[in-house]
Amino acid sequence: EIGSLHHKYFKMFNRAKVHLAKLKGARSLLTLYKRDWLTGEMPQQQLKELEWKANPRVILKAEIETHLQGDQELINSNVKIAEMEQIVSFLDSILKTINNRGFVIKNMIDDRKFMNGGY
Repeated sequence: EIGSLHHKYFKMFNRAKVHLAKLKGARSLLTLYKRDWLTGEMPQQQLKELEWKANPRVILKAEIETHLQGDQELINSNVKIAEMEQIVSFLDSILKTINNRGFVIKNMIDDRKFMNGGY
């Protein structure tokens, strides 16, 4: 059963890792778009593609990080990433436990042999 369990959770782990990478990429792109939008450097064509309106006021470069940290879309993106990182961590711990199962079983068998006087 160890092999099939490992296969099952390894597939889940790989899917979660890929999903996490996609979420991080999307956040990076969203951050870039928000930065361009806040500074007023976003081209009109890109504004139309994203269906955003032009920023009515240009933000100073010193204030950009504050505005990005308070942006609801970026906050939601960070929450999704944190959730996926937790899932990846959990699946990783399951895989480690499954990998160690063989050693645990061998140690239990050796312990029983020892207790019964054999070895």
